[in-house]
Amino acid sequence: MFDAISAESELTGRFISVTLPEWNPGELEQIATLGFRELKVDCPGEIVATIVAESQSSPFLMQKFCWEICFDNDVEKPSLFGRTRISAEYDLKSMFTRIAQDAGLPIYQKLVAGPQARKERLKRPLKSGEEADIYEATLLAIAETGPLPSISYDDLRSKLSNLLTEMMPQKHEITSALKHLANISLKGGLSSAVDWDEERREVSIADPYLRFFLRWQVRGTAPM
Repeated sequence: MFDAISAESELTGRFISVTLPEWNPGELEQIATLGFRELKVDCPGEIVATIVAESQSSPFLMQKFCWEICFDNDVEKPSLFGRTRISAEYDLKSMFTRIAQDAGLPIYQKLVAGPQARKERLKRPLKSGEEADIYEATLLAIAETGPLPSISYDDLRSKLSNLLTEMMPQKHEITSALKHLANISLKGGLSSAVDWDEERREVSIADPYLRFFLRWQVRGTAPM
């Protein structure tokens, strides 16, 4: 948020940072409650609670979930012949997986490709039986945290250690990868994707779509 001052010192004193709070669960729930009410849709409370929890505090993802539920149940407008009831067996996992593929894939592809390299990158063996270079392994480790919006370096390194069978990267290799991921995010206009704070030793993933993709497309085991 302070990139402008860093680039142009004359902006010092002429700049104010305004932090917009994330939507809380109660506010996100209102999107479903009010919308389904207008459409005369009865949606089980456990489904609403789940989509709130999976929305990554994003009203846009919450709206998308509600739209998909309506689409899958042929709800286009309020029924003239009673109310539409959503089954408690509605396949949320399939919906989340489908939406994640559409929402966060472009961002992830730019990050996992890493910076241009003159030689082939070293592949490290994963406990899953596959291999990954430092950038893919780092994103896997971020995903294994939840992913959380903010992750300490120590937590990230711990997750990385749990993923690899051997050839654990050195500290400078991990921080170098994080710096490159942050630079790719910044240059690609995706500054909220991955940010590395050297002083606080903390990784931030502010983009809810990237977090959602990492959760439903990258994590080794499905969260539901």
